[in-house]
Amino acid sequence: MDGSSYVGHKTQLQFMAEELGSRMPPSGRLCLLYHISGPDGAGKRSFIERLWQIVSQGEIPRILFKLDSIENDDVAAAFIAGARANRGNLDDALKHIAASLDSQATRLEEAGRPLPPEARLTVWADLLEQHILNNPRNNRDLQIIFALPGLLNYPPQLRQSIARLLPQNSDTVSTRVIVTSNKKNGDELGSLFPERMPPEEVPLPALTIDEVEEWARDNKFPAEFEPELYQRCGGLPGKLANAADEILQERQDRALILFAENILEDMGETQRENACMAAALPEINMELLKTLMSEEEAGSTIQALRNSDIEGSAWQNRTLTLGRDARIALTKYMERKYPRSFRKVQPVAEQFSRIHAAIPSPENREILCRLCAFNYFNEALLKEVLGSIGTDAARLVSSTPAYFENTGNNYRLRPELRQVVEDYMRLVKYNPSEADKKKIAACWEARRKEILESVTNSELKINKESESLSAVQGQIKRLGGEIESEAERLSRLRRRAQRISEKPSSRQKAPKNPAWQLALQAIGFVILYFGLLFSPRAAFIYVVIGLGLMVGGLFVKGGMLAAASTAPDVHIPPPNDLEQHERNLHFLHLKRGQLETRQNLIAMSMAKERSALKEFDKQLREPYS
Repeated sequence: MDGSSYVGHKTQLQFMAEELGSRMPPSGRLCLLYHISGPDGAGKRSFIERLWQIVSQGEIPRILFKLDSIENDDVAAAFIAGARANRGNLDDALKHIAASLDSQATRLEEAGRPLPPEARLTVWADLLEQHILNNPRNNRDLQIIFALPGLLNYPPQLRQSIARLLPQNSDTVSTRVIVTSNKKNGDELGSLFPERMPPEEVPLPALTIDEVEEWARDNKFPAEFEPELYQRCGGLPGKLANAADEILQERQDRALILFAENILEDMGETQRENACMAAALPEINMELLKTLMSEEEAGSTIQALRNSDIEGSAWQNRTLTLGRDARIALTKYMERKYPRSFRKVQPVAEQFSRIHAAIPSPENREILCRLCAFNYFNEALLKEVLGSIGTDAARLVSSTPAYFENTGNNYRLRPELRQVVEDYMRLVKYNPSEADKKKIAACWEARRKEILESVTNSELKINKESESLSAVQGQIKRLGGEIESEAERLSRLRRRAQRISEKPSSRQKAPKNPAWQLALQAIGFVILYFGLLFSPRAAFIYVVIGLGLMVGGLFVKGGMLAAASTAPDVHIPPPNDLEQHERNLHFLHLKRGQLETRQNLIAMSMAKERSALKEFDKQLREPYS
């Protein structure tokens, strides 16, 4: 039972609610320190929780700092973890304080100067003062309750640090401190909170029988056990839930014992003990029971349990499964009546429970035990080695892929499942068949020879095709040179044909002869020079002749002194072998294309063989045994 309902201490709750409900309580004395006392289990912590539920509904804005548990002397972290408020703005302020403290601590830790717990508490107190106590938005009519359960049990230095850093009561913020202890009075608090003394003593008495009955009704506890409940808990609220659980458990155990005795009433003492041990197993069969008793006792126990006609039990494939209630009852009976057998069967039952959870089917466990003799296997191998069971094994492989790893060519048991199967084999003392091992080894040796022969054939084929590929590549290289030369010749012929086609087809002028022109001009110049120099009388004649020759030299064509006759229209055809060279180049390209196709086919064949070699290597790494 969770014991979540709260009963009793109504007077104390009402008193504390009134004390905290206004700045000046009805007593006329403002108390700043409360001592909640009572023995262990009196419900002091739950009293504070219930008190907060009441006062948090009031109109006064409140914050509760409950110091539940301190880890590694980190009081600041405990205050942050136990902080609650009844206003949204106060909740936001508490979150901001927690974030700021973490941020500062992180920065200092990264700088190599981590905050010790005492310093963290000081930083927390400074942040509380900054964001709540001195913040007008948050401190108006605010009441802060510091609940310190078990403060007097802390080391003196730690509780002095806590008391010293708690804020004092002020005009704007009312601070109240609640300390719980199992002491009758709070005189020890004087050294911690001298300014808050004297404390208001609030003792929590034990619950009355009526209050215990009220708790029982709230938690739907059977009425006939209420007196026993009160007697066991002694009226202490903190012990109610545990006492109720114990009573219900004992009631259930008594019912289980009666059920078990009813099942075992027709059996002898030894058979009763064996039946209880068998019931601790998830399933009962000869293989498992022989790990706990002799074969004769195992057979007798199974037959006795079958004859008992236990409700919820089933017999299938030489395996008995008891109903859940019967298993629990017989196990509980064995724990009480046969503790030695209970201790003996527990490890076996726990181990087999793990095996049963991984492989529930007995038939599958039997097949998997046979498969443990294999390293890798395939359907053909299973049928060859295991015969008719091989068909069932192949069906298990296809129907339960979670048990196996598929490598592409073969299967094998997953390592974690193999471990479970081997544990089962050790448990039931199962030994793999030597005949199976020999068959597996022989099959692997035959398969290994086949693979090695295939490897040899593939390597020979690769070497042969490598030679063919080199020859083809040589031919392609030579043919490339021929294509390059032929393309160059064809390019020259095409340029020549282009020049011819660009000349005019009308009358063509004869080309000038520069040598004749220069000769005539030179002779004319010499006659002109000597005529002017040596023959003044006949100078005119020499000048005319010299000038005539010089001018005539400009019009000499083809070595003649007169204008050459124009040539008739002619058509110069392109070179006769242009088309032949174009055909040659086209043929060479076709031939190279054929060789490149052959090269690609050879390369593909070699790649296929290399892939086959990798596959053969993989298969060699997957031995059957």
